[in-house]
Amino acid sequence: MRRIGHLVIIGVAVSIALATIPLRSARADESSGSKPDSSGDPPSAKAKKGSEYRRLLDELDAERKRVDELEREVKMIEGSNAKLEQTTSNLQTSNQQLATQLSQTQNQMGGFQKIVATQLGPQGFGDRINSFLGSHTFTLAGTVSTGYYYSRQGNHNSPTLDFELYPLLRFNDWLQFYGNLTVGLSPGFGGEAAVFAGVANLQIFPFGQEAPFELVAGIFDKPFNDYWEDQPINFVSPFVTTPLPYGPEAFVPPSSVGLQARGGYQWGQPGQDWDYTTWIDSGPTFESAVGTLPAPVIGEGVNPLTGVNLSTKGIAVGGRLRFYPLPVDWDWGRAELYASTYDGKWMDGLWYESWGVGASYRVGPFRTRAEWLQSYRQMGSGPTGMPDYPGCCGHDNRQGWFAQVGYFLYGIPHPYLGDWLEPRFNKLEFSVRYSGVNQRAIVTNDITTSPVFGFSGSPSVFYPHAREVAFGLDYWISPKIVWKNEFDLELPRTGGTFYTFANGAGTPTASAVGSTTNDFSLETQLTVQF
Repeated sequence: MRRIGHLVIIGVAVSIALATIPLRSARADESSGSKPDSSGDPPSAKAKKGSEYRRLLDELDAERKRVDELEREVKMIEGSNAKLEQTTSNLQTSNQQLATQLSQTQNQMGGFQKIVATQLGPQGFGDRINSFLGSHTFTLAGTVSTGYYYSRQGNHNSPTLDFELYPLLRFNDWLQFYGNLTVGLSPGFGGEAAVFAGVANLQIFPFGQEAPFELVAGIFDKPFNDYWEDQPINFVSPFVTTPLPYGPEAFVPPSSVGLQARGGYQWGQPGQDWDYTTWIDSGPTFESAVGTLPAPVIGEGVNPLTGVNLSTKGIAVGGRLRFYPLPVDWDWGRAELYASTYDGKWMDGLWYESWGVGASYRVGPFRTRAEWLQSYRQMGSGPTGMPDYPGCCGHDNRQGWFAQVGYFLYGIPHPYLGDWLEPRFNKLEFSVRYSGVNQRAIVTNDITTSPVFGFSGSPSVFYPHAREVAFGLDYWISPKIVWKNEFDLELPRTGGTFYTFANGAGTPTASAVGSTTNDFSLETQLTVQF
């Protein structure tokens, strides 16, 4: 501001000085009585003086314009300062109003607290609610899946429905409850809704949730290998059906009643971990088709968890070890190696043992998984000394495997699809799986062609040497909504024995498995997670 005022004063002074120069010159000429042209100067000097005079006039005009521009800028700055002062004043007023309102609110809250404390007391309803909400947390999640299954050989086109709820109740830092309530509707359930609890257990953290140790007591997913726990077919698995070793010819039951201990440790960089799980439960049981099989005969199908498992007085122990070799900083994806064993007694005193190994790997749009399983089961004998079936003579042993790969199509370059097609193309995932089982014999009375959730109803999966190639195409509408489509080629091989009990006969009819019939099936399923 001072600089601008100085410039204004200097400009005015220069203007006055320049304006007086020609006036003094004219007066001097008049006092001497001579005319300007009679000064005696030569014409060149006169021209030079005229040019200098015009130059001074131009400079004076430029200075006047500069002074006018500076005056306008000064006025603009003064106006901005006035607005800034007004805004500052408004903010100060608002701050004072907010401070007053905050003080009033605090006073009201203090009054409410006094009312609650005086009217409800230390044992009142308010204190109990605060205590409960302070230590309990309830979470409810779930999935609903609906679809249609078709099998050419089974000659059916049937709808299925699976509705599951997952309640999680956290009591405190060391105890919480987790459950799974399932409602299923499909032809395999006789056209009626079946309701059952797949999982219901207490999760106990005796040293706190930060410690690498946990106890699980109750009904839990069998932690054998990594499939039952981590690959539910309604959402996580890219396929609608299970691989053959986990299907109708399952080697181990999907769930157990018992107690398990688990924990894990980081052995290297972040991402390089290992974890363990050990458990003890009531042991497996195998299906006996009531009304069609003699009482001593036990079929090949693993029983779901029922009271039969508890009444047989069997007991089994198991363990699993998982290893993660790749650190996160390498950006090489996530790799997992695991091995499991499950051994014990079934049907009171008959021995049973199984083991399996597997691996999984995922990086970017690519994921893969593979497992190998094997089991041995001692077969008893009936009251007449006749051995149970399948296998007939001593033992039932099985081998099974599956390998699958999947790829999200966003990993494929596609620069020419256009704005409408490209985002939809990116939501597609293509998968292929090969699975198989080997076993000595099948009790044909246990074969069913009624589809249930996760099983197409194709009878070809019951062959002693069943093989299946499954193709999956999933469309992820959103991270919690997926539309799955699967096409299965059932390619059973020759070998093994069929045992058939006719009209409850005590002795079955045995027939060698010769030429086999291939089958194909289609499944489509929409799953929503909430």
